[in-house]
This record gives sequence, structure tokens and C-alpha cells, in this order.
Amino acid sequence: MTDINAHKESFLKELRARTDANHKALEQNPYSERLMSPDVTVEDYKIYLEKMYGIIMPFEQDIQPKLSHIVTDMANRQKHHLLSNDLEMLGSNTENIPQYHFSIANEAAALGSMYVLEGSTMGGMVIQKHVSKLDVPVQYFTSYGSNTAMMWRTFIDTLTTYAVTQNKQEEIIDSAVATFKTMDNWLSGRQS
Repeated sequence: MTDINAHKESFLKELRARTDANHKALEQNPYSERLMSPDVTVEDYKIYLEKMYGIIMPFEQDIQPKLSHIVTDMANRQKHHLLSNDLEMLGSNTENIPQYHFSIANEAAALGSMYVLEGSTMGGMVIQKHVSKLDVPVQYFTSYGSNTAMMWRTFIDTLTTYAVTQNKQEEIIDSAVATFKTMDNWLSGRQS
């Protein structure tokens, strides 16, 4: 293993370890738990998607473009239109959905936030399977289709390379932790 690859692997382990508690807290959020409950309803699903739209739309509009020179396949990572389509099919008007206003200081912080949001695509496969019994639209949760694992690996390689070569590990980790907390608070209605 080359020296840079060892540093990348070490950083990824530290990132996962230091965000683990916040990741678990987000999964234990009442809305997340409701979504994964055996008696989830179409309305539960719709509410969850509306809350996610309030995070995904502004991130993709305001933050992702600033990273396109680092994450070179950014155009393929846009998911807000799929989320919007799902919500429209569920009868929701996306114009009325409150949106979170990100305040991200730099590229490293943006990548830390993107780590959390891109990671949600992996969880989306589990959610999609769980809500399939509801016969609801799942374009957002199946955004990468059979390429989900490959898209995740590509992003992780980009993230870890940037972190190590730019010496931005701490900023990325701090931002990822903050983004997990933001999402938990946003889903809970504790932050607007």
C-alpha cells in the first residue's frame, strides 16, 4: 500500500469513528424511526421526503457547484429533481417547503457535508426496500440505481484524496459531525 493510500484509509476510519454517534442519533430521530417502522404510512414517507427536500435542494443549488472542480462527476450527483418528482407524485408542492440555509466556510467543510448527504444514498437502498410495500415513488432513494456502490466509492476516493493532499482532515470531520447534527435538528424541527 502506498503512503498516500495508507493515509487515506486512516482518515476514512477516523471520519467514520468520529461521526458514528451522530450518524446513530440521526437514525434514531423520530422521523427516521417512523420511516423505518413496520407501520409506516404514505403520509410518514411524504413528510420525511419534504424534510429531506429542505436540506437537499439548497445544498445542491448553493454548495455543490462550488465543488465541481473537485468532485468532477457532480452533474451525475444531482438528486433534488428526483426528490421533487417523488413529492409531486405524492401531491406535495415543493415551493412551500422550508429550506435550510447552509453556511459553509470553505471547500473542506462543503466536502464534509457532502460526505453525509452522499452517504444517505447508501441508506436510501434500505429505505426504498422498506417502503416498497406502500407503492410510493422512490426515484430519490434509487437515484444511482445499480451504480450506488460505485458512486459512493468514487466519492470516498475523491474525499479522502482531497483530505490527505490538502491536509484538511479535521475540517472535513468537523463539518461532517455538524451536518449530521444539522440534519437531526432539521428533521426534528429544532432548527429552521
